[in-house]
Amino acid sequence: MDLQANSYVVDGQNRIVSVGSEWDQFALENDAPGATSARVIGREVWDFIEGDNTRAYLFGVLQT
Repeated sequence: MDLQANSYVVDGQNRIVSVGSEWDQFALENDAPGATSARVIGREVWDFIEGDNTRAYLFGVLQT
């Protein structure tokens, strides 16, 4: 799988503004219809990140 085709773009307010061309196919193949582009674009990336350690790490990455 081409990773760029299954990527996402986050704006300055941490909202997902676009996804790669294979995003929906990947979501559906993995039984995640709630993760299709129509359901993730416009939402904050934090809505999809679980665990305090993961959130803290990614917060540090995104703030630099």
